[in-house]
Amino acid sequence: MKILLALDDSECSAAATKAVIEQFLPSHTQVHVVHADDWPQGMPPSMAFAEGSSAAHSVLGLHKLRRRDAAALVASAADQLRAAGFPTV
Repeated sequence: MKILLALDDSECSAAATKAVIEQFLPSHTQVHVVHADDWPQGMPPSMAFAEGSSAAHSVLGLHKLRRRDAAALVASAADQLRAAGFPTV
């Protein structure tokens, strides 16, 4: 069986990871862990309407931070799944 586990930083996503571990057999299940960011949703208006190179630097910095946080979220869930014996992609 293949499972697509889509995550955000909510309690529901943590519960979904736990549910996969508790309800499926690792030997018969491959889990694909993903996170999609609705960029630029959530960007402060001050950044959205700023101009110039310093504004671009700020926007790119925020984007990099969000990508880093997303990667950490996916890595954490994948680590939990691997610790329980699941192959992850």
